[in-house]
Amino acid sequence: IDPLLVFGCSGGCALALLVFFVWLGLEAPSGLASRNPLKNVRRYFSQPRLTLAWILNFGRETWWVTIFNFGPWYLEEAGFPKTAAGDLQSSCTAMMFLTLGLGWVARRLGLRRFLAGAYLLVAVAMVGSALASGSPNLVWLAFLGSALGAVSLDTVAAVTFLRAVRPLERPQMSTVFSIYRDAASVVPPLFFSLLLSFFPLPAVFVATGIFLLVCSLLALELQRGAARLDELDRKHMRVAGEGADVHHHGEFVAAHARRHARGTSCRFDPAGDLLQKLVARGVAERVVDGLEAVEIDEEDRKAACAGRLGEALGKPFAQHV
Repeated sequence: IDPLLVFGCSGGCALALLVFFVWLGLEAPSGLASRNPLKNVRRYFSQPRLTLAWILNFGRETWWVTIFNFGPWYLEEAGFPKTAAGDLQSSCTAMMFLTLGLGWVARRLGLRRFLAGAYLLVAVAMVGSALASGSPNLVWLAFLGSALGAVSLDTVAAVTFLRAVRPLERPQMSTVFSIYRDAASVVPPLFFSLLLSFFPLPAVFVATGIFLLVCSLLALELQRGAARLDELDRKHMRVAGEGADVHHHGEFVAAHARRHARGTSCRFDPAGDLLQKLVARGVAERVVDGLEAVEIDEEDRKAACAGRLGEALGKPFAQHV
């Protein structure tokens, strides 16, 4: 098959999707979208909890980039046949079927401990794969162990963002949060290319393991319990909600199509995203609901009491006004 035909079909599909997106005429809720996206970036990274969520998800995506780009190369150097690269990638992807069970474990352990343990497992396995370069079987087992930890992270890591983001800012902050995928596709390979100029290939896995070990320690900094929206945000939500699509207990939902198009959330999607959608629908909601009820600490109780006290003090003032 001519490569031009392959890339031509891919480019044509991308152009068709762009035209279809413009035809839908999706509109953001009024009063929320900023015309300057840099303001949303500054706003996002000015909040420590959102920054932490971004770093943690950047770390898990770094593993996927490393294992898919440098894993096959490393297996070939370890003595495996070239077909082992496909076997490795298929085995890592197949572990995503374990997400339902891993979500159940996360609800029992709590988000902080589960994430810290998963990052630690991936870090140890990656460093172990570098140290076992002389034993192909150990390298293979280390990669599979790291894949188990990475799939565990994929199960619940996005919950860190859902807990930290304010519902009023969710549309803008979601856009900034999703940049971690693109950043992980560019930054780690660039760093590894410089690293390989001075060190052999196992150094890539050692560096990845060290970074994920840092992520394991950062995961322990996550606040206990579910994030609560204070009373001020609720008032702003009611004010900003005028003329916008605000439903579902005061939270923003996806914008409606201007021409009332139906099925836009399920059609024209790549077939490869099916497994990811099943994971998102079958696990994410259950994990979030389960984690909402665990590890509610004293700080959450104080915040709730402060909100009720502020509301009680505000009523006399409102009556005088």
